[in-house]
Amino acid sequence: MSELEAKIADSIRGVSELRRENADVRAYNEKLAADLAQASSRNEFLEKRNIALEAERGYYMRHSVALLERLTSFATHLNSMAEQITAGVDEAKLEGYRPNGAAPTAELEQAPSAVIPDFLRLDHIEEQR
Repeated sequence: MSELEAKIADSIRGVSELRRENADVRAYNEKLAADLAQASSRNEFLEKRNIALEAERGYYMRHSVALLERLTSFATHLNSMAEQITAGVDEAKLEGYRPNGAAPTAELEQAPSAVIPDFLRLDHIEEQR
């Protein structure tokens, strides 16, 4: 085999090697393209899910804020009622000490006791002061 034939054989082997490497690189490129498509699809799914979750969170957040406002208003009304009841009881205590020393009538002493909720009881209100 002459020197020229050896160079031609080396060139053919080199071209064959380049073709194999090219095929390997193409296969790797196709794998990367498939992975990229899968990752893009997953990313799109997660973005849509995130948007849906943000909308749901906003929905519940609006309702929780509205509920909190209602509860705050209710608590304010209860506090106002408790203050009025306390003022009425204090006023009744003052009226109980009459200047002429007359005792309350028997009707008032035998009046049935009403069931008073815990949050309106005087001892509970006085503890908060």
